[in-house]
Amino acid sequence: MTRARWIMLPAIAACLLLALPAQAARELPAYWMALSVGGAAPEVGPADTPPETLPNPLAVVTPGAKVKLRAMIVGGRRAYMMFPDVYANIGPSTTINSKGPHRMSFTIDTGTFHGSGEWTVTEEEYAWDAAGQGAMKVSESYPSGEAMEWTAPNREGYYPITVEGSIKFKYMRQTPAGPSESADNGSALATFNIQVKAAAAPTTPTTPATPTTPTTPTTPSTPTTPTTPTTPTTPSTPAPTTPTTPSMPTTPSTPATPITPVTPRSDAPVIRLPAPDSKVPPRAEVYGTGPPGTVIVVYTEVRLQEDDSLLKNVPGLRHRIEADGSWHVGIAIPELPAGVAEPLYYVIKAYWATPTRKSQEAAVRVYRE
Repeated sequence: MTRARWIMLPAIAACLLLALPAQAARELPAYWMALSVGGAAPEVGPADTPPETLPNPLAVVTPGAKVKLRAMIVGGRRAYMMFPDVYANIGPSTTINSKGPHRMSFTIDTGTFHGSGEWTVTEEEYAWDAAGQGAMKVSESYPSGEAMEWTAPNREGYYPITVEGSIKFKYMRQTPAGPSESADNGSALATFNIQVKAAAAPTTPTTPATPTTPTTPTTPSTPTTPTTPTTPTTPSTPAPTTPTTPSMPTTPSTPATPITPVTPRSDAPVIRLPAPDSKVPPRAEVYGTGPPGTVIVVYTEVRLQEDDSLLKNVPGLRHRIEADGSWHVGIAIPELPAGVAEPLYYVIKAYWATPTRKSQEAAVRVYRE
């Protein structure tokens, strides 16, 4: 073997090692909306996924009260950035330099090769809708619109609020062939109720009883005979009745504290077939369920196995969901794009829509036969 070929071997090995840290160790969860009441950022853990239930109401406030609401798109690529130890394969030569909801970076150093990668959020925005009830004020401290203060109406009742958001990511990496760049994006929507309820009226304290006045003793009469009268008996002084101590008034009850926020459940449709991580033919048959009468939209993402970066989106198909809630579409699983010699995988995504609403997305990862 020539000396030039021996020199190339470390570079080839470095290319293989570069793929290890960025490959997903666990399938990324679907994008979903996390919420909090009170102004603090929503708390999300590495094992959190879209919950199946949502407390109704999300919070309870009094008429005219102000409540701070905050939203954050989580799952998907953001889960990868926040929890790389869970969602990325960390090789022995890889160091995670930073992680979080807005930026994640890593470096690879094998001794003969040094590479790096970085994911960042480039765009993020939110829109709130209270259906004209109460007053909304978006916080100027968060340009994305993720925080909002809602003033409750003066009428009691349940008031629905909807928040919809979108997010875009950029990935920069350094490889033996030089720098490269790719992108990713996602969206989420949540609708929840706030209950407006008047505080309980305080209890009126009982008036204490008036103490009893003691009786005045009778004066004895003077005897009429000349004889020495018998000395009259001195009347005993009656003891006055001690007044009863009045009872303390009942302290009014404190209004209920708002309920601790819980992330709302996903309204995404269900993809029943194909199964996750299965191999599918060039034309895949996709079966699922969703709300009857809505329109199901199915599309496909083409991604690199190396780092999950998005290569292209294959336009989706639209089909009305049957009366029994079932749907079925056939989609194309495209071949490897020209000039790409790395292994791929495909993510079939689906959501349902009406003229005024779009659901969260369901996703299943597959491989081409």
